[in-house]
Amino acid sequence: MCKFYSKPQDFRLAIALLFLSLFGFNSTKAQINTEMYRNRIHKYGINFQNKTELSFKSGNSDYICVYEDVCVGLQNKINQLYLIGHYKFKESDKVKSTNEGYIHLRWVRNLNSIFALESFTQKGFDQFISLKDRNLIGVGAKIKIIEWLSDKQEEKIFDCDHRFQLFGGVGVMFENENYNLPNNKVQIINLARSTNYINFLWKITKHLDLSCASYYQPAFKDFKNFRMIGNLSLEIQVAKHLAMTTTYWYRYDSKPTVAPHKLDQELIYGLNFSI
Repeated sequence: MCKFYSKPQDFRLAIALLFLSLFGFNSTKAQINTEMYRNRIHKYGINFQNKTELSFKSGNSDYICVYEDVCVGLQNKINQLYLIGHYKFKESDKVKSTNEGYIHLRWVRNLNSIFALESFTQKGFDQFISLKDRNLIGVGAKIKIIEWLSDKQEEKIFDCDHRFQLFGGVGVMFENENYNLPNNKVQIINLARSTNYINFLWKITKHLDLSCASYYQPAFKDFKNFRMIGNLSLEIQVAKHLAMTTTYWYRYDSKPTVAPHKLDQELIYGLNFSI
């Protein structure tokens, strides 16, 4: 792990690696992308974050959209525990276009200032890729590759006006998926996958953050069966506990089970409340 403080030439290196992570891995919405939430943790102790989007329209056409993300975290210098819930629903003229959700639990234990161990479990569904039920459990390791702080006192990491952090992770997960098929049939798929990611947080100013996380998840028995999942998020703090967020996410499945398209993309605008 390389650790940098406020030397301009080192900061330029951090920026270069930022763009490598953006463009080098975008060719690669996590099943759950917890990195986005962990990047927004601002203190040790108990943390709460809530991101909500509500849209309604009536008249010549009727439209409703509900987007809800909730994250509860408990963190100290050694252990981190996160419980994350997500639900999204869209309906236009009484026709559903989105109905998905998940709940995810993750525990992280820091071994030292560079390495950490992770374990996680998740349960979810997504009606519009015909995913009736999805269950997974996994373990992995995380490494801090670069950390640049504008304040040399590391205990003030959450209060730095400027910082850049780059992480990588490798792991294994076992997933059970149940898909709805025509004629009331159900297809059950059990797979072991490698799960690998890179994640960065760039605190550009005291009130402006840019973060990115990209995952690559091939199946062990068929490396041509893989998923690439990621997001890029910009957050602007408008009040002490309130921020505006813009998030782009993508999901690529090389061998979709039922869905006709391999690539899904979305651009989301919202408000994030945290305490």
